[in-house]
Amino acid sequence: MLFRLCVVLLAVAAGLHAQTAGERPRVAQRYVIHKLEIRIIPDSAENDVPFTASQLRGIVSLQPTELTVPSRILREVAYNGLDVPDFPRPITMIFARAYAEAVQHDLRYFDRSAADYDVLRLTDYVNQFGYHDAHVRYRFHVGQRARNNTLEYTVRLGRRYQLDTIVILGLDELPDAVQQSAAAVARTVKFPQPYSELAIRTVLETLLDTLRNRGYIRAGYAQQRDSIAGERVRLTPVVTSDTVAKRDSVTVFLEPGKRYKVGSISVFDSTRGNPIVGTELKARQLVLASGQWYSPQRLERSIANLMALGTFDRIWADTTTSGDSLVNVRLFLYYRRVWEASIGWFFNSTFPDNFNNTGIDLTYLHRNLFNAAQAVTVYIRPTLRNTSYFAQLLPDSGLGRSFAIIDKDLESGLLFTQPDWFRITDQLRVDANAQATASYRFVVDPFKLLTLSLRAGVTVPLNGFEERVQVDLQLEANRPERFNEALQRAVERNPMIDSLLIRETLEQYRLLNAYTGGQLRWTSAIVALRYFRDFRNDLFYPSRGNTLTMFFETTVARLLSGYSQVQMTYTTYHPAGSGVAAFKFRGGWIWWHDPATTIVPFDRHYFAGGAISIRGYPSRQLVDLRSGGANPAELGTLTSYIGSGTIIELSAELRYSLSYYESLGDFLASQVSRLGFVFFADAGNAFNRLTRDAYGTATIGDVLNPSRWAWVVGTGIRYALPAGPARLDFGLRVYDPMQPDRRWITQRRVLGSIEWQIGIGHAF
Repeated sequence: MLFRLCVVLLAVAAGLHAQTAGERPRVAQRYVIHKLEIRIIPDSAENDVPFTASQLRGIVSLQPTELTVPSRILREVAYNGLDVPDFPRPITMIFARAYAEAVQHDLRYFDRSAADYDVLRLTDYVNQFGYHDAHVRYRFHVGQRARNNTLEYTVRLGRRYQLDTIVILGLDELPDAVQQSAAAVARTVKFPQPYSELAIRTVLETLLDTLRNRGYIRAGYAQQRDSIAGERVRLTPVVTSDTVAKRDSVTVFLEPGKRYKVGSISVFDSTRGNPIVGTELKARQLVLASGQWYSPQRLERSIANLMALGTFDRIWADTTTSGDSLVNVRLFLYYRRVWEASIGWFFNSTFPDNFNNTGIDLTYLHRNLFNAAQAVTVYIRPTLRNTSYFAQLLPDSGLGRSFAIIDKDLESGLLFTQPDWFRITDQLRVDANAQATASYRFVVDPFKLLTLSLRAGVTVPLNGFEERVQVDLQLEANRPERFNEALQRAVERNPMIDSLLIRETLEQYRLLNAYTGGQLRWTSAIVALRYFRDFRNDLFYPSRGNTLTMFFETTVARLLSGYSQVQMTYTTYHPAGSGVAAFKFRGGWIWWHDPATTIVPFDRHYFAGGAISIRGYPSRQLVDLRSGGANPAELGTLTSYIGSGTIIELSAELRYSLSYYESLGDFLASQVSRLGFVFFADAGNAFNRLTRDAYGTATIGDVLNPSRWAWVVGTGIRYALPAGPARLDFGLRVYDPMQPDRRWITQRRVLGSIEWQIGIGHAF
C-alpha cells in the first residue's frame, strides 16, 4: 500500500513538473534588419516609372540598421572571434560586450505589423501615380546565424491608368472674364496623360490661385455638412476608373466664395532715426490700388519691389476685411541703418582672365542719399591677382620674389545706383547706375599702368535679382609707366629668347606707350549689352539650378582700342545620389579690328589654365600652339601678359561631402563633416593669341576640333567655409596638345603630368 502511494505521488509530481515546464512562456527572438531592398517590377509595356526604389525606401517605416564606423569594427572583430575556435574567448567577449553597448540604441528590428502597414503605405503611394492595380508584398530573409538579415519589398506595378477628363464644378456663375482665365488654366492640361495626383493638385492650386488673384480670396474646395459629426467637411475630388480601358476621370467641386476689392492702402514708416524714402517712390512700387480686385500676388510683388530698393530691413503686411466686399491693406516698413562701413578680406574669381583673386576691401555705403533710395558706395581695394599662380611660384621663388612677379593692383572707386529710375511697363522697371574707378596695376617689372574708368548704365530686372539685362557705356583712360625699361629688362633676363619674339609679345603695350606718350589719355569707348541669370538654390554650395551669362561689347570711337567681343558662360547643377553633379560651358570670341594700329584692353584677353579653368595646367600657360605664336615653355612668364582672342572650356564635376559621425564627438564630427571630395574632368583651349602674327590663324573649325583641346581628369579635396569651400585640386593631363610628340598620357610620365591648384570657392 505504501509502495502504491509513493508511485502515485511520484506520478503526480512528474505531471506537475511537466505541466509547469509546458506553461513556461517562450521568448520570441527579435531579428535585426541589416539590409532593405525594394524591387520595382513594371508592366512589360512601361518604360518610364515616375519614382525610384530610393524614393520608396523613404516611405517605409522599417529601415535597416545603420552602424557607425567604430561599431562596424567592433562587430567584425566580435563575429570573427566567434567564428574562429582558437581565438581567445575572453577577448571575443570583451569586443562582443563593447559592440552590444555601442549599438543598443541603434539596432532596428523586424516587426510584422509594421511591415503590413508599410505594404499599405506603398500601395497607396503608387496608387497616386495611376497604378491602381499594383500589388505589394514583402519577404524577410534571416541570414546565417541571423547576421545578414534582409527585408525585401516587391512592388508589382501593373498597367498605369491614363487621365482623360477633369470635370470642374462650381464656376458656372462667375463673370465671363474670370471663367476665361480659369479655362486658360484648364487648357494647359493635355489629355490623355498618365494619372498623377500631384499633377492634378498642381493644376487645381493654379486654378484656385487664379481665382484668389481676381478677388475671390476665399476660393477653395466645396464643403458640405457631415450628417454624423455635424461639421462642415471638404468635398474630396471623385475619381472614376474604367478598369477595362485603364482610364480615369476626375470630378472636382470648387467654391469661389465672395469677391473682394482693395479698400484703403496705408503705409507706416518705422525709420528708427534714418532718412525717410520719398512718398512718390514708395507709391510707384505698389502694383495694387484702391478699387481694384484684391490680389495676394500683387501684394507680394509690391512688397518685393519695396525690398528691392535696399533701404528696408523687413516689411510686414496686414490685411483686414471691411464690410462684405473690401480688403484694407496696411504696410509697415522697417528701415535699415542708412550707412555702413566695413573692412574685410575677399576672394573672388574673374573672367575672361580666369583668375582667383584675393585682397582687402574697405567700403563705405550710404543707402538713401537723396531720399529716393539712391545708394552710394566708396571703396578701396588692394588686390593680389592670380593667387593660384602665386602659390605655385612660392616654393621655388620665395615670398619676396613671388610677390614682385605676381600681378597686383590698387583700386579705388565710387558707385552710384538709382533704383526704379523709370518704368517701361507696370512690371519692367529701369535702374540707373554709374561708376568711377581708378586703378594702379603692376604688369611686368617695372612696368605699371594707371587706369581711369567711367561707366554709366541701366539695368532692367526681369525676375527680381536672379535675372536681368544691363546696358553700359564705358570710357577708359590709361597712363603707362616705365614700359621701355621693363622691355629692356625682359630682353636681358631672357637671353635664350629672341628679342624680336619678346618685342612681338609685348607689342600691344608698346602701342599703348606710344599712343599716350606717358600721359593719362582716353584709350577706349565701349558699349556693352549683358544678360545675367542665376537660378541656383544656393550661392556658394548649389545642388540644383543653373546660371547663364552672355554679353556683347564693342568699341564705338576711333581711339586706341578697337575690338568687338561676345562670350557666354553656362553652368548647371543636379543631385546625383548623395552628391552633386555640376557642368560648365564657357566660350568667347574677340574680333580685333586692326592689329597693326589698335589694341584689345588687357582685362579682356582670354587665358586658359589655372584653378578655375583647365586644372591640369598652370595659370595662363595653356594655349593652342598653332595659333598661339609661341610655346609658353619657350617664352616663360612673358606669355602671362598677352592673352588670346578665342576660348572654349567644358567641365564636369561630381561633388561629395562626408557625413556627420556622432561617434567621433561633436568637435571632430563637425570638422569631418566639412570635408568633401570632387572628381572632375576639364577640356578646352585658348586660340588666336593677340599678337599680329598669331591672331586670326585659328578658324571656328579649329576651335571646335577636340584634338586641339587639352583633356584633363582629376580629383580634389574640399573644406567647407561660409563663402565657399577651400579646395586643393590635382589635375592629370590625359591628352596634352602642347606636347605634339607625347600627347597621350601613355607616352609620358604620370607624375610629370599632374598639376595642383588651390582656391576658395568651387571652380564653377
